Amino acid sequence: LSAAEASILGSQLVLKGVEVRDKASKQTKTVDVRFRWFENSQSLGATGSVTADGSWEPRFVFGDQVSEEDRRRMEESTALAMYYIQEETGVWVNDYTVYAFADRENFLDAYQAEVGGLSEEWRERLLTQDHWGSVDYTRTSFGPGVGIFLYGEVYLKNPGLLRIVAHDYFHVIQLYRFVAEPPRAAGHNVVYKTGPAWLQEGSAEYAAVRTNTHEGLLEHRDSSFAEAKAWMRTQARETAAPLQSLETYAGIFAVGGDISYPLGFMAVDFLVENFGELPALVALVSFYDEIGPGTTWQDAFQSTFEISIREFYTAFEAYRLEHFPPLS
Repeated sequence: LSAAEASILGSQLVLKGVEVRDKASKQTKTVDVRFRWFENSQSLGATGSVTADGSWEPRFVFGDQVSEEDRRRMEESTALAMYYIQEETGVWVNDYTVYAFADRENFLDAYQAEVGGLSEEWRERLLTQDHWGSVDYTRTSFGPGVGIFLYGEVYLKNPGLLRIVAHDYFHVIQLYRFVAEPPRAAGHNVVYKTGPAWLQEGSAEYAAVRTNTHEGLLEHRDSSFAEAKAWMRTQARETAAPLQSLETYAGIFAVGGDISYPLGFMAVDFLVENFGELPALVALVSFYDEIGPGTTWQDAFQSTFEISIREFYTAFEAYRLEHFPPLS
């Protein structure tokens, strides 16, 4: 512990730079270890660890108008999301950038510089949308130099910031597990090689809810997983659109994210609870591992979840009709 640093992260105690030695091999390595208080034993217990390489965290870029408190919350929420998902899946990705801005023009400048493709027409249109001052905006950039872009004062101060960050961090993982081609290169009207849009977004929502309701993050939890699922179920009832119609982002946009994302969440929850042998989040990550040269997303789906996509659509619609039928 001589070179270790201790800090409090949410409800966890984090020791960074702990040197450990394997008794059998005599080899040493440096790790970051997390602990939390367990009421039943009235003691601290380790909740997980990750090998420290000196750059455990992503790069952060903040606009000048983002307060120190909001910067701290963003960094803390990002760390919590990364730690929890690593505990569940063993996956750790830190080669990405988080951009957070309160000012609209600074956000658009940074987005254009890092991603490009923002025409003057679209820039002017976005600048004149009054609701952008209070409505959340996020974009995950798929391609070299992966970034998470967060915009808006209301967004940055959102009490559900951990969930927001976890959603987009899972998108980063999806990209890094998939190496065939950038998934959004073909446009919104096609099914990407990464698979259906509902699975892309539903997986991120599922990971976000699991993170936000995890018992080890009590200070950040705003509900239990069951309560969050009940809310998702209610929202999903607002559309009669079949799940298969949400395979493209055009389908997602047609229904609206406030309804299509909950429907995607419910489909993913049904999928991981009933099909395949792997734990939930491990299965979702493994699906993207399976896709690659010579393996389509349909084959990866069959291999990971042990059911064909056609059979799954049939099973899910029957489940949906029984448990949360559309309101109209």
